[in-house]
Amino acid sequence: MPLRPIVSSVGSIMYNSAKYLAKVMSPLVGKTNHHIKNSKHFAGIKDKTVNEDEIFVSNDVSALFTSVPVGKTLTVIKDKLSTDTTLSQRTPLSADRVTRLLELCLKCTYFVYDGQYYLQIHGAAMGSPVSPIVCNLYTEHFESLALSTAPTLRVGGSVLWTTLIPSKQLRQYVNEFTDHINSIDPDIKFTIEKEDNGTLAFLDTNTVRLIDGHLKTTVFRKPTHTDQYLDFNSAHPEEHKLGVIRTLHQRAEVVTSDPTDLKAEIKHVNKALNVYNYPRWAVNKVKKHLLKRKDQSRRKTSDRKDSKGSVT
Repeated sequence: MPLRPIVSSVGSIMYNSAKYLAKVMSPLVGKTNHHIKNSKHFAGIKDKTVNEDEIFVSNDVSALFTSVPVGKTLTVIKDKLSTDTTLSQRTPLSADRVTRLLELCLKCTYFVYDGQYYLQIHGAAMGSPVSPIVCNLYTEHFESLALSTAPTLRVGGSVLWTTLIPSKQLRQYVNEFTDHINSIDPDIKFTIEKEDNGTLAFLDTNTVRLIDGHLKTTVFRKPTHTDQYLDFNSAHPEEHKLGVIRTLHQRAEVVTSDPTDLKAEIKHVNKALNVYNYPRWAVNKVKKHLLKRKDQSRRKTSDRKDSKGSVT
């Protein structure tokens, strides 16, 4: 049974250094045209249309954190730091020293299992604060290399990769492109998932192709999902329980693009919460808070537009 060790690094010898590096390096992430911040950002795909003879495909890295090659990653990050003109505003350390400290963080992942000490010798630790940034930076570099060297595809656009080839040949080239990205780095391997009946899961969303070529998004749940949540009668702080409601309702609002689907999703969420004894007052309290935040956000957006359009 293959296992990936997920070990909390809180209190470990390199934890504070990793937190510091995460703040120093985070501005480097997201500089590509295809960067997706979160599910809300991705849900913007609903504004796009697809042709009848085009297909949806997603590629996913297998075991990304534990597969990232540390040596290559350090070289990529050092190059980015060396050309970052704002680095001195975030740290007094040079690019060389930041890279050296990062190397110590990535190569000092010790943990104990069954009384035996182990050292992770490949990839980034899944419990380190700096690992997500390290993986993002390497995959952005990988993506740029993959798209620039693809032998049969020209890829462009934003939010998603758009294949600029004859649509009749698309299915053949999809497999070719997957083979191509799997040939670039022996440590990084991709799986491929194609749409099923016009639907493809990505992040927390199901992207659905409509008959007219427009898209809609709904909340995605894995087949193993059981709607099991923290019981309201448990001895947890009330804020944790309200957080469960808030998270589920926010996800529904952010991800679900069709009003009818949203109504059904909220009904599903409330039914699941009722099973775990969540009272109506708690749900209403969270809904009122979310509506208030949404109204404040609209006002800020409106104020910004007014200030830009005003003449003094």
